[in-house]
Amino acid sequence: MPLTVTFPVSNSVPFYLPLLDIPVFSQNITVSFKDGTHLFSSPDFKIGTDYTHGERAIFGRLVFRYTYDSCNQCITVCGTDYPSADGMSLISHQEGSESQEGEDTCVEHAAENVGFPADELHGRPSWNYHSQLMPGAAKAIKTIVRDANEALLAFLKCFTASDTPTPVSVITRSLPPILPLPIYHSLTSVHRDGKFLETYDPTKTYLAIDRINPIDSTYKGTQDLTGGWEFANVIGSTNDPRVGNDSWIKLWKCACKADPKLCTSYKFGGFDCGGRLLGGHVIAGQQATRVGKGSNDVLIVPICTRHNNNDNVYMSVIENFKAVVLNNYMGS
Repeated sequence: MPLTVTFPVSNSVPFYLPLLDIPVFSQNITVSFKDGTHLFSSPDFKIGTDYTHGERAIFGRLVFRYTYDSCNQCITVCGTDYPSADGMSLISHQEGSESQEGEDTCVEHAAENVGFPADELHGRPSWNYHSQLMPGAAKAIKTIVRDANEALLAFLKCFTASDTPTPVSVITRSLPPILPLPIYHSLTSVHRDGKFLETYDPTKTYLAIDRINPIDSTYKGTQDLTGGWEFANVIGSTNDPRVGNDSWIKLWKCACKADPKLCTSYKFGGFDCGGRLLGGHVIAGQQATRVGKGSNDVLIVPICTRHNNNDNVYMSVIENFKAVVLNNYMGS
């Protein structure tokens, strides 16, 4: 069953040049999220007026790709700074011109360094807000699409589906944070013949058959958790020597921009938390589970040593309402 969310696209500061007028406006965009991975394209809405070829209204539409898992009430979208073709874009065109991507449209991405500016923005025969005739226009339109993506994320994170008391969980795709080099090395794995060999050692020379997998190939983004969300240990994660050191908890701190003081499941069910905090490898549900190599269901959350060493209890979110999401867990 689709899940419907409404969020605003707006311009809060009027922008005016002799050849372009972008007034203050606010337009609601409604998205019906359907199971699976889909490309959403909004209806056209008016952005402003262009005067380079007479007086012509400028219309735009928002486009982005998402994945919705209705069973787990989880939506995956791109963060505003995630430089992916799946991220939100604002496709604009003059009134009366073809609204599909082509020589009469401009494509502004929320993130920097995305797309092909020469093909998507510059040199358009009729509509080109990147020309020197419109100083500041590119920044104004970039702000519109970035603010729209932030609004979408904010509305998703606080949205509660009407047929369930459980809020929607949001995975925000992002690049891994910049880490100190020793931590980065300790999160880099080496595989041989399809099996985990060891944590990367920059002082060693590896064989030609070895595969060195940096954290970039494993990191997907962050997930907003809700109070009471239940999770359990990944059985077998202790075979990864990186679990016991500080690397994963430091990754969590950098990615989630937080410094946890307590276990995420602090004293839930009367459990006697103890020991230092680790970046625990966990999975949704009440049952500790052994996941297959290459799984995309593993999360990292701060848990105490006692929880990390006990596969007979499940946990529930009491503290620390974010997780790091991994791709291709222990894959080669």
